[in-house]
Amino acid sequence: LKDVHIEETHHQKPQNMLELERFSYFYKDPLSGLYNETSLLKDIHILQNYKHIVWLSLKGFHNYNKVHGWDRGDELLIDIANILKKTLSKESMLYRFYGDNFLIFNNSADEIKQMRKALEKLLQDKEISIDIRVNTTEMTKDLYIESLRDVLEKLF
Repeated sequence: LKDVHIEETHHQKPQNMLELERFSYFYKDPLSGLYNETSLLKDIHILQNYKHIVWLSLKGFHNYNKVHGWDRGDELLIDIANILKKTLSKESMLYRFYGDNFLIFNNSADEIKQMRKALEKLLQDKEISIDIRVNTTEMTKDLYIESLRDVLEKLF
């Protein structure tokens, strides 16, 4: 075993396509392609790296699904996720949780404005509204957050 070399890695990010697929299975929402609540709980410590934490909550989505069907509701969630991916930088962290809620870690107020306009345009002729809450409070290392509930209660 003296000839065996074990490389040290200081992160748990996927190193190849197979690892990426495994990672996606546990940490990505299969519908939207955004990170899921499990991933959010794993990433909670990186909040301090971002200036803005944004919480998007769809209002009236349950009724939209009842009236138009689950397939149309799924299409709408995918459209929303695509707007987030398109208007926000790759440095942003995008999460979908509780079905019709999204959490975003971002550093650009301008990107958030662009995102808001695009989402309002998408939803203007639908019976859904979107509640967008932006926390610009400086994240400090002593802010004790260990769950999604902590994020929502302490930051919003």
